[in-house]
Amino acid sequence: VKGGMEIRLRVEEGCPRVWGDAEQLHQIVMNLCINARDAILAARAAGRQEAGRIEVEVGRGGRGAEVVLSVADDGCGMDEQTLARAFEPFFTTKGEGQGTGLGLATVRRLVERHGGRISVESRPGAGTRFTLRLPVLAPEAAAPEEGR
Repeated sequence: VKGGMEIRLRVEEGCPRVWGDAEQLHQIVMNLCINARDAILAARAAGRQEAGRIEVEVGRGGRGAEVVLSVADDGCGMDEQTLARAFEPFFTTKGEGQGTGLGLATVRRLVERHGGRISVESRPGAGTRFTLRLPVLAPEAAAPEEGR
């Protein structure tokens, strides 16, 4: 990845499929990865040159009834005040012209539209992890189809 960052992807073998709109699910993952990149750049600007890892993991959860997707970074992290407002529309920590504050609000709305939920854990200087839980596609609907 540009800038000396590394993205690691781990998908559990035999992980079930989720029901959803492929473009919206792509938008969710891209928004979270872009935020992770920005957090890493902020950490580097603050002197943590070793920052540069993004991990995307997908696996089973909820006794097989859901798929858990997490996006974690070793970037600047968020303090409690920022964490409390992270999903608010128009809230941003980015400079003027660098962000609209709609990314995480949109991510949460799309996750909920898919019947899922999202949570976040973060500590300043230690990075951030977003965890999404999405319902598994019913077995009778799991026949291969485009966009799932």
